[in-house]
Amino acid sequence: MNDNNNPPPALDRIIYISIPEDTEQKVNGFNIDSSILMPIEISTEETEWQMQNLSWEMIIAAMLKIFAWDSSHKDIEYYRSFIHAVRPDINEEMTQTGIIKAGNKDYGIAEEIFRALANFDPNIVQNLTNLALLFEEQAELYENLENHKLADKKVEEAFEVYKKAIKRHPDSDDVLFNGGNFYLKHGNMEKAIYLLDHFVSITKNSDKKNHVIAILDKIRKLSANDTIFNESYELIKIGREESGIEKIR
Repeated sequence: MNDNNNPPPALDRIIYISIPEDTEQKVNGFNIDSSILMPIEISTEETEWQMQNLSWEMIIAAMLKIFAWDSSHKDIEYYRSFIHAVRPDINEEMTQTGIIKAGNKDYGIAEEIFRALANFDPNIVQNLTNLALLFEEQAELYENLENHKLADKKVEEAFEVYKKAIKRHPDSDDVLFNGGNFYLKHGNMEKAIYLLDHFVSITKNSDKKNHVIAILDKIRKLSANDTIFNESYELIKIGREESGIEKIR
């Protein structure tokens, strides 16, 4: 989920500052380590940073950008602990913002938010599924615009998120349902059937369950027809045309 090879311009405006040693050493029980540089984002108009402008919110905003685009940063675990302490409700707040932005088709901001949350706390299922679904929506948009290169890129990004989600949350209704439908849409029938079968076996959502059962039934009938056609074709190839045609009938 990182895009470290091609980071967005926003990371170019991240600078790192030392927290003065006389700064309060604890924030909500979290011990501030003055030896670790804190990130902040400066505007394009700023030529030099004024310490009196510093706020914890500015630091958190910069940290979230780093989670979105450089989650292998050497101080990422410190940043994670810091955010948990200073903004314990960050996940819920940012999720709502991301959903609103996605609903307004503001995909750039929505993607950055969902990337940040997915890397900040991948143990929350919604963080991964929101990102994957956003990538799917973007892929569909680019496909409609006939920008197949970007559409393929977003499909690949969704694929990577679903792989991570399935590994971390193998018994999640949302992951199994959305992941199964994603693989089905992109022609990986074996993986789709595996996920959707598992979904049917564990879900308590009767409406979705019945819907998936109907889909699986259609898939298996089509698969059976494909098998019969292939067998018929092989018979025709070896000169048993009548047997092959009869099997097709």
